[in-house]
Order: sequence, then structure tokens, then C-alpha cells
Amino acid sequence: MVEPPYEAVPLREAMWWHPVHTHDAAHIWLRETAARVGRRMAGEPGELGEPGEPGE
Repeated sequence: MVEPPYEAVPLREAMWWHPVHTHDAAHIWLRETAARVGRRMAGEPGELGEPGEPGE
């Protein structure tokens, strides 16, 4: 990732799901994966690291 050549507006994403899916294995995997990617992407531009590094 690189920093954009303009002033970017902060962006916040949220996940919503019907309560019936709270314990569904596929939904759990999706939510955990999205959260892990979000944490990884929250670092400084250009500092994503490689898969398998600590924090994965």
C-alpha cells in the first residue's frame, strides 16, 4: 500500500449480521478473518509485512 496523493478522509467499516448466524461456523470464520485483516491493514502505509509474521 502507498499513501494517496491527497488528504484522505478516515474510513470506518462495521460488520452486521442477523443474530441467527452468530454461532454459524462460516460466519465466525468470516468475522474473524475480516477483523484480522483490518488489524493488519491498520498499520502505517507500506508496513503490511509478510503472511505468517507475528500477529497473523
